[in-house]
Amino acid sequence: MDKVSLKIGGRLWQGWKAISISRSLSAVTGEHQFSITRSWKEAEVLPLKEGMAVEVLIAQETVATGYIAERIPSYDAHSLSYQITARCKTKDLVESSLVHRSGEWKNITLASIAAEICKPYRIQVEVETDVGRPFDTVRLEQGESPFELLERLTRQRGVLLTSNAAGNLVITRASTLQLDTALILGQNILAARGRFSEAERFSRYIIKGVGSGATFDSEPAAKIGGQLISVDDKGVTRYRPKIILSEEIFTADGASRRGQWQKQRALAEATHTEITVKGWRMPDGALWPLNRRIRVDDPIQGIDAVMLIASLTYLEDDQGRITVLGLVPPEAMDIPIETEKDTQQVGAW
Repeated sequence: MDKVSLKIGGRLWQGWKAISISRSLSAVTGEHQFSITRSWKEAEVLPLKEGMAVEVLIAQETVATGYIAERIPSYDAHSLSYQITARCKTKDLVESSLVHRSGEWKNITLASIAAEICKPYRIQVEVETDVGRPFDTVRLEQGESPFELLERLTRQRGVLLTSNAAGNLVITRASTLQLDTALILGQNILAARGRFSEAERFSRYIIKGVGSGATFDSEPAAKIGGQLISVDDKGVTRYRPKIILSEEIFTADGASRRGQWQKQRALAEATHTEITVKGWRMPDGALWPLNRRIRVDDPIQGIDAVMLIASLTYLEDDQGRITVLGLVPPEAMDIPIETEKDTQQVGAW
């Protein structure tokens, strides 16, 4: 069985009894937990501290790079236990505040502003998709984290923010690559739990905004007027409109992408399932991957379709190793590069 190691300061720490390694397309940082319990006779004091750089390996393959975020030592008269939580390097983009001299950028692309913001954190940015045209103006909100700013911008461009095994920030889209294996009830599905809801979905997403030189904060909406774009979700047949105020200066293209992003993200929240399989590796020997399509045949959940692996967790405890795959319809994470003209309406308000 592959050994799991924490590489810290050039030393490999192994022997963990409970392991949880998680990543998600909708989260920019993964969380990884490791615990071990020993009798006092076998116990070793672990000289590990929060903030230490850590690399997580399965066998010889790096699956995460970051820092020790939390440690919980505990003991009683019989044993000593340690629980270590590590998070990807991108955790600092989520937890800290963004400091910028002017608080404003002009005529800058998403890739360029991401690289500038990540540089002080020594985090590289990997761009795997078209990020669209430059933003005319980007304004920082006081106290905003780097991730909060970048997430606002990705909503305007319809792309995803995640991290990779090296701990770098990745700007990407839902993959079109499909795995050769499949998830089939009665063969390799150990357990499953789905959620299929209409609560988060609406028939029409109405994106409202104002042009350059005015904001909702500076002037009453009735005085400055504005523009809107409507994006329809044909999967919702009842009248259920949802108004969203654009976070940036209104453009038809930007607002349309914002509406498409909201529509697809609502689909992901409303339609997803978690399927558990044995072990951490696929039949071909590779670790189960994130952001790949896979065929699912599960009559109990009413699924006979190709789904997207939007999250995954490798787990190990006394019962053995399993992988929990979080699956959504591919279109839930796939914002078209060209906005869908037949599902949108442009107007004034």
